[in-house]
Amino acid sequence: MPIPLLWSAIRRPGGLWAILFLTSHGWGLIGSIDISINKAFTSRAFDISTKDLAIHSQSDGQFLGIHVSEHGRVMVCAGGIPLKRDGKIVGAVGVSGGSGQQDHTVAVAGAQAF
Repeated sequence: MPIPLLWSAIRRPGGLWAILFLTSHGWGLIGSIDISINKAFTSRAFDISTKDLAIHSQSDGQFLGIHVSEHGRVMVCAGGIPLKRDGKIVGAVGVSGGSGQQDHTVAVAGAQAF
């Protein structure tokens, strides 16, 4: 099943690097634009994957309530991955448009290709 995905990359929180719209048919949801940007923002702001952050933001986690920080930009769902070069985090990628697992898989592939 073809899935329209939006891929965003940032260097630092607030500094958009690129947006790439990937789709095999039709247009994705407009909401995926902000979601992908905010997943990249979140991943870079905290230097953690948004999938891992989501685990730690549950009711018994150390980051409970973090989703309301940064004026609501923090995303606690899969699809944001830090980008590393020579072992240092230099940015992040955020993917939106599929399921959480699909977004995460595409983000991981993008980070590995980087």
